[in-house]
Amino acid sequence: MEDEKVSDWKPPSADPKATLWRYMSFSKYVSLLSRGELWFNSTKEFTDPYEGLLPKENKQELIERLMENQGKRESYATRIVNTINKYIGIYLVNCWTHKDHQSAALWDLYTNKNEGVAIKTTVGDLSTALEPNRYDFYSGLVSYKNYDEDAIPNEDPSVIFHKRQSFSHEDEYRIVVRDHEKSDNGRTPSGKYIECELDSLIQEVYVHPFADSWFCDLVEQVTSDYCLDVPVKQSSLFNDPIE
Repeated sequence: MEDEKVSDWKPPSADPKATLWRYMSFSKYVSLLSRGELWFNSTKEFTDPYEGLLPKENKQELIERLMENQGKRESYATRIVNTINKYIGIYLVNCWTHKDHQSAALWDLYTNKNEGVAIKTTVGDLSTALEPNRYDFYSGLVSYKNYDEDAIPNEDPSVIFHKRQSFSHEDEYRIVVRDHEKSDNGRTPSGKYIECELDSLIQEVYVHPFADSWFCDLVEQVTSDYCLDVPVKQSSLFNDPIE
């Protein structure tokens, strides 16, 4: 079997010292601690229906190229491009927020009511935590485009590092791996757990700003039970500035 063509395209990089956040429910936090693995979700499981798809301009360019170079009818060329678009973006992805500060919006989006946590790390620490793996990771910042007007580079894995402008509030940083493995039923799996070194990964753990004190104590206790020696603190995002 011939080796796959390796693309020279790379997503925008981030400073290794730049701060990353990952917001999650308490159950997902416990799963991370107990397994010592990060969950990489298949792009086909994401709620955004445009995830992993080419923008309109890219699709039209491919259709025109097929018509010109291979003499395909427009209807047939369109079917070919739609089939390509269906499978081009099948990756496993782990997502983080690239911000120096917390996000009130992401606390609401990715945690269950008031019982959630946020992990704080850096770009460099995330990379170090995943070093023991056999996978070849792509990593970098997501760029946000107008999918009705803008084109993106026609190179793999550009499609997975571009999203619509409506998601720009996420300021996303991604770790991505292409996985050709199939489940027992022959289908692409919904995702995969990939080993990481928690001591390298987690700098601090923040508890939801509206969590009750008992929940804060619980997060601190569970973190300690799994022998993770990192600060656990409640977010002060909504503390009253007038005391």
